[in-house]
Amino acid sequence: MSEGVNEGYFEADSLEDAIDLCEHEDHVFIMGGATVYRQSIDKVDSMYITWVHGSFSADTFFPEINFDDWKEVSREEHEADDKNPHPYSFVYYERK
Repeated sequence: MSEGVNEGYFEADSLEDAIDLCEHEDHVFIMGGATVYRQSIDKVDSMYITWVHGSFSADTFFPEINFDDWKEVSREEHEADDKNPHPYSFVYYERK
């Protein structure tokens, strides 16, 4: 690990090192890509997932989740609008 160019900014060489940097934080957010999500999915207690409703061509995906292990705590439904061409749901889950 090294201190970055800006004060208060740190670099980590692994997910474990990054998590160690956050050991005194109340909330830590992990923002992908796919490899980071795969490495961290078994370590998290909660997830905020935005489900975009539509059919899309893609070659990278969020890891498969066994939703039997998760409780949906809240959900916000949003329709398509000027800023968002597709309807979406913003859902908060907690591990059971």
